Amino acid sequence: MIGLLYKPSGFHGMFAPRRIVPSSPCGASVPKTKRRLRLLAGNVASETTTPFGIAARLTALLLVLIALLGIATSVATVDPHGLSGAPQLSAGDFSRLEPLYGLAMTGEETLDWHPDGSRIASGGWYFSGVYVTDARTGQFLLNLPVDGFVNDVRWSPNGRWIAVAADRGFLDGPGWVHLFDTVGNRIRSWEAHSRSIGGLDWSPDGSRIATVAVGAYSVWDRETGTAIYRVEPAEAQGLSIGWSPDGESIAPGRSGNPFIYDAGTGRLQVSTTLVGDLGAVRLAWSHRGDRVAEGTLGGCALVYTSAGELRWREHYSTDSCQTPHARGVTWSPDDSVLALASSQGVLLIDSSSGRLLRSLAFPVERFAPSRLAGNYGAGESEDIDVAWSPKGESIAATGAFSSPSLRLWGIRRSTVAIWTVAFETAILLGLPLAIGREIVPIPRTSEGGGPRAESFIASSGVGFPLFFCAFLMTVLQTISQGLLHRTYDGFVVPPRTWVILSGVVTLLFAAFATVAGVAAFRLAMWPNEPGRLSLPAVSGILGRAAMPILWSVALALAVSVLVVAIGLSPSASLASGLIVASVAAALIISAPGLSALAKVSPRRLLIGLLTSALTSITAFIFIGYAVVFVLNALQVEPPTLVAEYGISIGLMFGLVPFVSAIASLIVAGAVAVLLSEARFLGPLYSRLTRSEVIELASRRRVLAYLEAHPGSYFREMLRALPIGSGALHYHLSVLEREGLVRARREGMYLRFFLAERRPGR
Repeated sequence: MIGLLYKPSGFHGMFAPRRIVPSSPCGASVPKTKRRLRLLAGNVASETTTPFGIAARLTALLLVLIALLGIATSVATVDPHGLSGAPQLSAGDFSRLEPLYGLAMTGEETLDWHPDGSRIASGGWYFSGVYVTDARTGQFLLNLPVDGFVNDVRWSPNGRWIAVAADRGFLDGPGWVHLFDTVGNRIRSWEAHSRSIGGLDWSPDGSRIATVAVGAYSVWDRETGTAIYRVEPAEAQGLSIGWSPDGESIAPGRSGNPFIYDAGTGRLQVSTTLVGDLGAVRLAWSHRGDRVAEGTLGGCALVYTSAGELRWREHYSTDSCQTPHARGVTWSPDDSVLALASSQGVLLIDSSSGRLLRSLAFPVERFAPSRLAGNYGAGESEDIDVAWSPKGESIAATGAFSSPSLRLWGIRRSTVAIWTVAFETAILLGLPLAIGREIVPIPRTSEGGGPRAESFIASSGVGFPLFFCAFLMTVLQTISQGLLHRTYDGFVVPPRTWVILSGVVTLLFAAFATVAGVAAFRLAMWPNEPGRLSLPAVSGILGRAAMPILWSVALALAVSVLVVAIGLSPSASLASGLIVASVAAALIISAPGLSALAKVSPRRLLIGLLTSALTSITAFIFIGYAVVFVLNALQVEPPTLVAEYGISIGLMFGLVPFVSAIASLIVAGAVAVLLSEARFLGPLYSRLTRSEVIELASRRRVLAYLEAHPGSYFREMLRALPIGSGALHYHLSVLEREGLVRARREGMYLRFFLAERRPGR
């Protein structure tokens, strides 16, 4: 091998040669100086570098990584998609719209934006009450308890109150109005109609509230809750009502035909038959007040003027507009585009011509199936209501049942990927600067010419701290990738306290798995007790093995995340392929040095590493199952954060990508400890005996009710039993899973039967 020759003349005599020693078999000689020119990797960590110096630089690197992760967490938990300064959507932006997030277990019937666009209120049917969420992140902010089934929710024009229309009975009322302030205090409630209340709307000045039922509508004083006047009978379908922006007119939805009343007196102003009976409709006034749009469940829409003149009528989902239910419609802030909720998704329509611009079908297949509605597939968006944000930068919609029930569309302008690239880049640059050429354990020769059995890091006692540092870096890397996944894959990013809690649990789970992996490596490499190394020495070898793998994984992730950061959509296999290739290259380069350090053959070393990684994965999964089993058995009530968002635990320790490359195993073990009333680790439920299942009195009540009333559906049981909607949903899930209850869909209803009684036609 020819050595690198530094000519003294090239450096103006700065490094005068002291003596000449042979450096190649060919007889060539190189100058050996007291001071040698070093490359970057060798300039930081040399034979004279102390263990304290390496430990100090690794600690500094960890602090840098924690700081970058903290910035990424702040961005992801406050404004993950960059909506704060986003401009209003234009026609040219519609092709770039993408799902920003989906939130399950909220109301699916109705939603409304706060006037400043910061919050969204939603409610309806299976999930009692009204949920207020942060519009930018989807995080839960508030739950407003409401008796009965929510049909409509509206913020006041000044954003200080929330009005809710709800039925206390089933389907046919009576209909009540509930008024809340923005912190959840109920101001007042009153019965508005003896029949089902379909909708409500605020007057532009916020002093009055209009409500509608079948054949009647009323106007109420907000301060007292008393009726100002009532129009009965009125031409009202009973599902929606709209107040004109100037406050002069009120339009109750009426089967696609304009009926407009004077808001002050209740006198009928416009009555026109345009298109015949379209069934139930929901309507919305344009912001300028010159037009009214109506929509139906079958995907039909029409627009007419405030004078009752039809502009256009189109059907988009079916050949007929004759359907029994209404679906939401909303105007863009500049009135140029309509958004219509339909079974195929949110339809964007040119408001002047009725031309379909784009259909937005939310990717419901990414989410867990609803226990009540079953599995939805791609294209089965089943949107019910839709609302354009006040500033026009995003569109919110509600979807059937819980998979997910609240959806947000917009153009992602997130910087989370940029900070993730910075995080991985810090690993790429920081590791070589911290430990220099020791990052790759290449065997060197001793002064006598033979191979050196120990490296500096192994012999100087830095091996175990190096292993510990690699472990901590990998945990931070796992948290960083989890934030990236939630931000860019359409899931809600929980608050910062949840991220910290998830990180702590991940740290504890991974520590257990890592200790098991170290013990397995020690047994596999040195099965005989006399020749077995100590645990610190074994940890040092594993730390040396983890360093090049950690660096290689960081390189692969930096490249794949950079693709995301510049706005491209890489294939799902890109990161996996890069990781496999980079880890394989790192192992090929470092295997000779590691085998020399461990004094074993490279083949034996690879077997030991594979055994260690497999043991770590097995231990990680085992502790996940064990924790879930214990929590199930003890029926532990989860903290609020866990109940709302679940908890994600990932395993991405340095040797796991190696296992992925060697054995094509699933590397990231994800344990979602969802102890909420809605879902608790569905795939990891422990099997219970039949006697254990019915130990709870509430489950025995459900079984007794189904024995007396076979074929009951969810809402029917919810009215009859003293059990909350979430608890009833959970108990039905357990009973169905354990084979005590069977469910069968009939039309829009999912009916439940005791398993012993086979349902007949």
